[in-house]
Amino acid sequence: MPSVVLDLAETERDELSILVADDDEAIRDLLSDTLRRRGFTDVTLARDGLEALDAIKRYKYDMVLLDLRMPGVHGVEVFDNIVSMYGDDVVIIVTTAYASVEQAVDLMKRGVYDYIVKPFRLHDVTGALERAEQRCRHLRALAGSMELVFTMVCLMENKDPYLRNHSARVRDYAVRIARSMGLDSREIRLLEYAALLHDVGKAAIDLRILHKPGPLTPEEWALVKRHPVISRDVISPVKHLSRILPYVYLHHERHDGSGYPEGLAGEEIPLCARVLGLADAYDAMTSERPYRTAMAPEEALRLIEAQSGVLWDPDVVAAMIAVAPKVALMVPA
Repeated sequence: MPSVVLDLAETERDELSILVADDDEAIRDLLSDTLRRRGFTDVTLARDGLEALDAIKRYKYDMVLLDLRMPGVHGVEVFDNIVSMYGDDVVIIVTTAYASVEQAVDLMKRGVYDYIVKPFRLHDVTGALERAEQRCRHLRALAGSMELVFTMVCLMENKDPYLRNHSARVRDYAVRIARSMGLDSREIRLLEYAALLHDVGKAAIDLRILHKPGPLTPEEWALVKRHPVISRDVISPVKHLSRILPYVYLHHERHDGSGYPEGLAGEEIPLCARVLGLADAYDAMTSERPYRTAMAPEEALRLIEAQSGVLWDPDVVAAMIAVAPKVALMVPA
């Protein structure tokens, strides 16, 4: 298989767009001059929170330098709007006085990438900008990787009509479970990618086996159990997706060690793989397959709950049950 490696230099041909929002003109000028000296030319300035809100509603910036204390609209409200509209695709640096450092740290738990304390020291500013630029470049490269992801998913689902929309549903179930468990936004994003790609290896398995209405022979079952290995091997050349490989590879492991391909148990299985495995199983239970009819959502959830601590991590099951009413509404017709 030819290696698929996205060249980071390719993404650097496009200029990064940056918004600087601060009510202090001297600080706006300092940050703007520092950015321009680093070669950034697409820099927008906002004098207060209202201007910042207007700017982000009109345009998606790669990076935002955001003052927390601004007249009219607080920086936290601007941050909440950015997250609501763009998730964690925008790299946010907050600028704050010493008295608000605790608030800045709290925002980092919610998705802010970095913070700079006022009054500024030049090396703190340049250091934060350098880290944020690297993050922006990484996000752009990852976006390119995701084009490949969707291509692979489409190829897989076009080959097997029984898998159509399966990956998207598993992603949605997994995200709801992960949010209920309090996973951070970056981990949830990786889980989304893993869910979309978890079954791509099935494209290499004969449809006569996947669609067989009766029991599989031991040889056929051994081939089916290879699909997480194949999925991992297909994805592994894409360097920006390396962190999702354990989730894809291990999503058929089970809490009691009865799963495959490694026979791992309990916390030996990465948490996101445990979440993905349960979301995948739920969708399989509630979807039509050549070898059985779909279960009702309530029946599938009862079966999952009965197997808590056996096949499934009890904490993941509890999170699944907590979001069950919303999940049940998403079951395919």
